[in-house]
Amino acid sequence: MLTENLFDEILMRPVRDYGVNELRIVSGFASDSLARLHIERLKKQKSSVSVELIVGMTPLQGIEESFHNGFCKLSDDQDLEFSCKYLNRNCCEIAKIRNVDFPRLKILKKSFFFKKIS
Repeated sequence: MLTENLFDEILMRPVRDYGVNELRIVSGFASDSLARLHIERLKKQKSSVSVELIVGMTPLQGIEESFHNGFCKLSDDQDLEFSCKYLNRNCCEIAKIRNVDFPRLKILKKSFFFKKIS
C-alpha cells in the first residue's frame, strides 16, 4: 500500500516512468489549485499528457464557485489538454469501491451521469 509521496507516486510516476499519455483522475473532492500544480509539474517534466478530472461529491457538497471558475480557466487554456467533469447525480457508491470488483463496477458505470463544465 502506498503511504508516502502520494502526489508523485500516483500523479507523476505513471507519466514519467511508464510513458502514460492520458490520465483519468476520479476524486471525491478537488481544487483548481491542485490541478494547476499537477499540470505545471507535468510541463516541467516535458510531458505531453491529457488529464481528465472527474469530481464525484458535487451532488452532495456542491463545488465552490472559485474552484469551478479555476477549472473552467484550465479547460479553456489552449496549451493544455485538461478537462473536468462533475458527477451530477447522487451516486456516492463510488466512495465504497475498495478493490476492483468488476461486476459491481459495471453496474456503477451505468449509473454515472457526468456534466462537462463550461
